[in-house]
Amino acid sequence: MCRIDERSRFDLLKKAITQNKALAVIDRQIETLKEQQSQYSADKYNDEEEYLLNVQHLKELQ
Repeated sequence: MCRIDERSRFDLLKKAITQNKALAVIDRQIETLKEQQSQYSADKYNDEEEYLLNVQHLKELQ
């Protein structure tokens, strides 16, 4: 299984969000990403590479 790079994930999510009109779905996806980062940040051995999106890209999507 191949994982696409973080920048490509961000670009795909940004395009999906900007072209979508389902605000509840968009809001839930952003919340899920924030929860993921909170979960990883609680573990001091994980770093930003574990995140689906980096912190800056998540802020931009918000």
